[in-house]
Amino acid sequence: MKINTVEVPLGDSRIGYGDFSLSAARLGTSLSSAVWSIEEGTSITLNGTPSIDGNVAQELLVASATITGCTLVKVKGTMANSEKVTEYAKVMVIDPTC
Repeated sequence: MKINTVEVPLGDSRIGYGDFSLSAARLGTSLSSAVWSIEEGTSITLNGTPSIDGNVAQELLVASATITGCTLVKVKGTMANSEKVTEYAKVMVIDPTC
């Protein structure tokens, strides 16, 4: 499994993506729902309403204004055939100043 890494500057936000397209193709189904959670780390929070576009789950990732470092995000997808698939992303909150 490939773990994607996303960089977010202190105090900024990004849309996070959990791409379940390969799993959907392999299983011959589509993504039905997804639940986002923080596995470890404290540099980001999940904010907003998660959504699904095709086989891609989306969530707003908000970086801390004061804490840099890595946060591991887990996206647990439920496919239309009820199978569960889990994707992970590393979110690196960085200080953009020199």
